[in-house]
Amino acid sequence: MAKFGSSSRLGKSRTPNEFVADIRNARSAPAVKPAEIEVFDEIEQGSEEWWNVRLGIPTASNFHTVLASGKDGGESKTRRDLMYRLAGEILCGKPAEESYKSKAMIRGNEMEAEARDYYTRTNFVEVRRVGFIRRKLPSGGWVGASPDGLIGDKKAVELKSLAPHLMIERLVNGAGIPPEHRAQCQGLLWVGDLEEVDLLLYYSGMPVAPKFTIRRDETYIAELAKAVERFEYETRMLVEKIRRMA
Repeated sequence: MAKFGSSSRLGKSRTPNEFVADIRNARSAPAVKPAEIEVFDEIEQGSEEWWNVRLGIPTASNFHTVLASGKDGGESKTRRDLMYRLAGEILCGKPAEESYKSKAMIRGNEMEAEARDYYTRTNFVEVRRVGFIRRKLPSGGWVGASPDGLIGDKKAVELKSLAPHLMIERLVNGAGIPPEHRAQCQGLLWVGDLEEVDLLLYYSGMPVAPKFTIRRDETYIAELAKAVERFEYETRMLVEKIRRMA
């Protein structure tokens, strides 16, 4: 496991007067505490070790669920169900038994190695495989992400399979970055303190595989971080509530 710190990128905007005051007081200002980030590059995704290291913590693949709102702005059932599942993992000390995979998820897993090889060959880069990345929150809890690969220290790659008819539709219409992957990709950039991620849409046999380079959106990441931190806090409070019932 690699462990390193990186400076936090989040912060509120400053007025001109506040900015000048900050410069004048820079020498006496306390240093910003680096974010604690751990990279688990010795474990395989989907292995027992992988399930254990992500036990009970929100991960980038579920950030869209964390952000979800219910009818008329109320609580989202999918968000609540995710919280119950993670709380159960914390209380029981083992991964939830639910391991449902849709046909699209199974297809993506089967094509991942082929997609990674395609990306490596067409972009002339070396992709480093890692099992998991996690970031410590101010509360002391963790959030995590499982990128499909890292390129150097500041870039990641995410590989998504897309059925041929949907791929053709996107190509014909000139569609941009798929919005359904925004929370996961920006969440990965936040968790790993990365600069950008290449999102590759791939299907075996298709002659074209669209690639999108996604860079950090600091405003979105700040809002995402708040939402995830609130979710993590609510999950911990739920765990404590259940424990008090014993």
